[in-house]
Amino acid sequence: MSQLIPSELISSESIPSGCGPTSLGAGWEKLYTSAVLELDERRLPERVAVARRAILDRVEEILTAVRTDEHRALSDALRFLLLLEEVVGRESTHPHAA
Repeated sequence: MSQLIPSELISSESIPSGCGPTSLGAGWEKLYTSAVLELDERRLPERVAVARRAILDRVEEILTAVRTDEHRALSDALRFLLLLEEVVGRESTHPHAA
């Protein structure tokens, strides 16, 4: 069950040419990288959510295909995004003293 990614979160640099918001193909990698490299703490949760959705959509697309390298990369990316969300969650409940 694919979910559309809000267009304001998708820049031309985020998605390879020929991929739209409903069919990202390998575009999940760019969205994942954007989430991992996001420095703005206010934008990070949304970037993580968009990357996760793109990864899950891609997993759904290739469930029947045997593409072990991409499956492994998708799994690793999802695990890292979960860790990143945990860190963001902890930091939002315990902000650093400035």
